[in-house]
Amino acid sequence: MSIKFTPPLPVLQVFIFYNPNSGNRQGRHLENFKGQFVRLKKYPLVQIQMFNILEKDDYNLGFAYLATLYNDKDNSVNIVVCSAGGDGTFVSILEKLCQMNISISSTRISFSVFPFGTGNDLSQALEWEHVLHNHHTKNFDIFCDYVLLRINGNKKKMDIWKVKVETNGIQGSIEQSPGIDLNGKLERMMCNYMTFGVQGLVGYGFERHRHRSRLMNIVEYIRQCIKIVILGKIERVPDYFESIETPDKNRYYLNEKSLKQSHVEVLIQNIQGIWGRQINLWDTTRKNKKQNSILTPPIGMAAEETWTNTNMGDGKLEVFTIRSRLDYAIKQIKCLSRFSKLSKMGQFYCNFRINCLPETKFHMMVDGEFYKMYDISHIDISHVACITMLTR
Repeated sequence: MSIKFTPPLPVLQVFIFYNPNSGNRQGRHLENFKGQFVRLKKYPLVQIQMFNILEKDDYNLGFAYLATLYNDKDNSVNIVVCSAGGDGTFVSILEKLCQMNISISSTRISFSVFPFGTGNDLSQALEWEHVLHNHHTKNFDIFCDYVLLRINGNKKKMDIWKVKVETNGIQGSIEQSPGIDLNGKLERMMCNYMTFGVQGLVGYGFERHRHRSRLMNIVEYIRQCIKIVILGKIERVPDYFESIETPDKNRYYLNEKSLKQSHVEVLIQNIQGIWGRQINLWDTTRKNKKQNSILTPPIGMAAEETWTNTNMGDGKLEVFTIRSRLDYAIKQIKCLSRFSKLSKMGQFYCNFRINCLPETKFHMMVDGEFYKMYDISHIDISHVACITMLTR
């Protein structure tokens, strides 16, 4: 007797775009998996495919297939896009989707991450693992367990922002570590956070000495912190920061009475985690009894009564500073971070602009990418999307 059976069509397509050079390079294990367009016996309606973002043909094939599914109006298939790499890998995937006119806010598309990088802030903010080690990726069956955790996760909204830097004429410059001249132009997405000052300075030096081992990268990061934060000359916020400007014509300046010259960093936070640790600095910052914001006038988004706790999907960005070298060192230790002295600037829930002092040099970090900048006119930060993330 013959039995005719037609396999069910998949209703969930999982795309994993991996960076084989991130972290300990365990993404290279995914290159060794022989299967593609894999169905799982336990979940026959789920199909998994993996693509190498550093192999041009493979990379383009993956996005072409994704676009075909997305643009098929009669197709009810839902899509999960996973980044297997560092936080910068995730942002590059979002930018590619936007270039292909695929709405990253679509209800049919969800996103998640596999922490293959060094810090993996986003993975921790989503309550996934801090890191996936080599033994988690050498075997396909083991790795699939982590895939299934993602597709069975909870959905949570996350804001995506755009950062655009404008220089003052031809003498202004933007250089990405390790030494890439961007010809005075920078426009990119941001999902985690960005900083100005000491973190960018440390990271810029770190990127120039990056290793293949995650452990050695941690050692290198500590070395750069000692070299720059403790022994070196660092940048001070009043040396390059002029004001914050909002569309409602409010312009906020540094309050000289509450701001000390020693402030070493400005932070703009979207997720409730920072520097490779689950440390929510905004919510745990101790209040300054004399003044709630170091910006003046203390109105609008610089007024304490308008502030709320951190939420990655509330359309707001938290802006604050670290007040000294010592506080920068203390906040690196999770159990001591609440003792570090931070000063809040405000919580901004619209597009805003950071105006810079002319002919000044400072360093910037955006989602694990580091930049050295000179003679910057302003930096525009705008909200571009609210996407669906899969959390534990």
